[in-house]
Amino acid sequence: MKAIFFSLNKLKPNFNSNYRHYNNFSLKVFLKKYGTVAFFAVSFLIGMLLGAIYAKGASESLYKGLDFLFTTNLNARLTQDFFETFSACFASDFVFMATVFLLGVTPWGIPFIPLVCAFKGFGTGLSGGFLVESHSLWGFFFYLVVLLPGVFVFCLVLLTQSNLAFYNSKKIFITLFTDNQNQIIPRATMLHYLQRSLTLLIISFGSAILDTLLWCLLSPLFGFV
Repeated sequence: MKAIFFSLNKLKPNFNSNYRHYNNFSLKVFLKKYGTVAFFAVSFLIGMLLGAIYAKGASESLYKGLDFLFTTNLNARLTQDFFETFSACFASDFVFMATVFLLGVTPWGIPFIPLVCAFKGFGTGLSGGFLVESHSLWGFFFYLVVLLPGVFVFCLVLLTQSNLAFYNSKKIFITLFTDNQNQIIPRATMLHYLQRSLTLLIISFGSAILDTLLWCLLSPLFGFV
């Protein structure tokens, strides 16, 4: 009986150990590891909120002018074929990726990267607000089912690219304008940045395909046109 008791005692989960593990969370460590990405994510969310608010009073000319970057002209998008829809989706994503990438190869890119994230968030909120304003509850469901999956994937890619660009721009700034003894080798830094950016561009290509498939397969079910 004693052997059975000690065997069962060993099998009991160590709740105290688990409790200590959860108690070891450190905000300082979290911010050190993920603070930059969290800052860009907050910038995106603030922009998204402002876009959703601004959509209520936005003019039709603004919607038409921003349709190249965001989905603000639903009727025109729904009449496109597969290739035209894919071109519109990928071109929009590519503009943001290219902008952040180019900011990452300059020493002054750091303050502008969160603005790009905020502007993407603004367009995302504006698209959602436009759909809700023009089609009420069905517009919300359309945004949730058709647009949001592709937007979510691309936003993760954009945040990752923004994080890479931030640190690459920081390294270039340190190399050019400080007397740091641990000089970064520009070639090795740039090769790493280019390789990671190319991988993210391929993923954004996949998110554009996902976006296009959802548009072509699901948007006819809503009967907006």
